[in-house]
Order: sequence, then C-alpha cells, then structure tokens
Amino acid sequence: MVAGAAPGVVLREPAPPAQEDAPTEALTDGRGAGVELPADAAEWPAFVARLKLTGIVGQLAAQTEFVRSTGRDLVLRVAEAQRHLTDKAYADKLRAALEGAIGGKLRLSFEVAVGAEASLAAQARRERAEQKAKVEAEFLGEPFVREVVARFDAKVRPDSIKRVP
Repeated sequence: MVAGAAPGVVLREPAPPAQEDAPTEALTDGRGAGVELPADAAEWPAFVARLKLTGIVGQLAAQTEFVRSTGRDLVLRVAEAQRHLTDKAYADKLRAALEGAIGGKLRLSFEVAVGAEASLAAQARRERAEQKAKVEAEFLGEPFVREVVARFDAKVRPDSIKRVP
C-alpha cells in the first residue's frame, strides 16, 4: 500500500520513460498529433474510444479509469479483476500509444482498486444492460406476449429475448 493512497488501492509504476528532462508543461514535441489528455475522468472514455486502439492495448485502455494527470504523470485506475493487463509489456505499449497521440513523453502509473466504474468498458456494460432492459420491457409490453403469458400461465426467460435487426 502506498502512503496517501486510498485503502485497498495499490499504486504500481512501470519504469519511467528514458527522456527524464523533458519539460512538464508542454506535452507536444512535434512528433505526434498533439492531442491533449482529458482534464477529468468524465472525458477519459471518449478519449480512449477516439484512439481506436486494438488488441491487448485496446483492452487495457478500455478497462482503465482516469484518476489524474499532472505534467507528464498520468495515473489510471484498473479493477482488480483486470490487474493482469497492467503487466509491464502491456503498460509500455499503452504508454507508447498515448505518447504517440499526445506527441510527448509520459510517466504512466496504475492504481489497482476493487472496481473501475468510469472506464470505457464499464460504460459499455452499462449501455448494454440499459438496452437489454429496454428490449425486455418492450417485449413484455406487447399485447400478444401479455395474452400468451396470461392464457398459458407462461414465464418468459429474460435471457432468451433478443432484438431482431
């Protein structure tokens, strides 16, 4: 446990980038697109989605939640169940992708917590659950379905309801 960290949160830092003396104010060095990192957690999922990362790096980015960014330091939170994604090799690939996007060097670190509910993956899970609930409600509200359920004392298995495209 790290001093100053919330209970149950472990801070793990991959090795810092080689260029240690780069200015902390400017995150662009002319090589990348110069996109700015999000200022708060609410902007992080959209930022990650715009990067269009694939593979394990895309999974790591989607599972992270923005904690803070100061100068070149970026701290992300990942759920305990996704801790394996923060292995150094994957973290280094994510750091490289982020550096390419912002056009500057970063120090990337992760907090491992019980859950990361503001991540892109968590947001997608919530949206799928809301859509599923909406489809179920529409189906169960259909007059024919209500009549069949009432007439035959039937039960509808919610997991069997699928929207037809």
